[in-house]
Amino acid sequence: MPRCDQRHVVHNRSYWDRRNALKQELDALFRRRRHCNKEEKMELEKQINEKVVNFNTMEGPVDLHWMTPQGAIEFVEAIVERKRRHGVLEIIVGKGNHSRNKKAAIKEELMMKYGKEKRCCIKEKEGNSGVLLLDMW
Repeated sequence: MPRCDQRHVVHNRSYWDRRNALKQELDALFRRRRHCNKEEKMELEKQINEKVVNFNTMEGPVDLHWMTPQGAIEFVEAIVERKRRHGVLEIIVGKGNHSRNKKAAIKEELMMKYGKEKRCCIKEKEGNSGVLLLDMW
């Protein structure tokens, strides 16, 4: 059975500038989300998830920071379905440090979902519990 391999990606200054701009934009949406009704909250969560999806390129790791757990699961499912290939997908999920309950909800959901699949394995990246490696075969 194939094993999850390890990868190392270095991002350039442009990536970090775009990521910081995204974070500021998303922080504003999250602040708005605190003071709205259920319907408005759902619309803001949709906007948040779309912005994160649009930020990610299909090359290199996928960064799920700031997504809702449901939006993150749907995004990873779409990537897996679209790629339908062998290989490793690096998924940056975070450690939950900035979550309300300090729980890495996206990580837990992905581990549950893909831990049961027969044609892949998922595990934490060695040395970084905020990154998952999804090995598909």
